[in-house]
Parts: sequence; structure tokens; C-alpha cells
Amino acid sequence: MLPLLPVLLKRPEADVALMLRHALDIIYQRGLYSLLIDYTQEPPPPLLSESERA
Repeated sequence: MLPLLPVLLKRPEADVALMLRHALDIIYQRGLYSLLIDYTQEPPPPLLSESERA
């Protein structure tokens, strides 16, 4: 479960809580990631080798 994140707003507006899980679900759906990424395939190898990343 992802946390609720406080969003501090400028007065006189009241602070609000951002439901992170809900926000990420909406981004995933609207971004059509399920159509862009084939989750049945292995991910591609890293662009850099381990020695290059160090």
C-alpha cells in the first residue's frame, strides 16, 4: 500500500492529501503503458555494464 502524501497549499486553501496509489493508477491508464510495454517478455538488458555503472 502506498502512503497518502500531504500537499501543502497556500493559505487560505486547506492542505490536502494526495492518494499516491490512485494517482499512479490514473497515470498508468491514461498513459496507455499496458499497450506500450509487453509484460510477457523479459526486460531489455541495462544500457551500461556493471563496471560502467560503478
